[in-house]
Amino acid sequence: MKKALNISHVLMILLGSAFATTATAKPIEVFGITADMTTSERKQVMLEKGFQCKAIFNGDEFFCSKEKSPEVVPIQLHTDYVQIFHGRTRIKCGAYSDCKFSAAETSEWLVRSGKVAGMKPEMDHNGDISKFITVGPEGNRLTVDSGYGFQHVELERFRLGNNALAL
Repeated sequence: MKKALNISHVLMILLGSAFATTATAKPIEVFGITADMTTSERKQVMLEKGFQCKAIFNGDEFFCSKEKSPEVVPIQLHTDYVQIFHGRTRIKCGAYSDCKFSAAETSEWLVRSGKVAGMKPEMDHNGDISKFITVGPEGNRLTVDSGYGFQHVELERFRLGNNALAL
């Protein structure tokens, strides 16, 4: 069931984003993971949370699920998994809730809980708000996306942040 986008959610998220540039230099952390962690470090966090992880692609990227023996294919049937790639982690809604919250509600919770200073809505090709995005001071980007059937949160290295090399 698709929930209607509540205007108070959007206002909370947008008002929070007005302060995004004054956020601390602390990297964005969700589910115990930051974008600057290695794939092995992120896998270890998932193992500590009770997930089973299976190596995918070149063996340095992982598919983690609460299932005893996680099956990677067909991935679309799962809602409780975490994918760990180089510089990017995708957390499906079943891994952090039971998929009952909208992208706006999840974004609002991230703002209210202090994990991010604010998030900006992004429209899809139909003009519907389907994503909420923020970029942290360390250059990491957090996206809450409701596209492709199931909501997910994605944390990735996006660009050089405050700790970039001096050129």
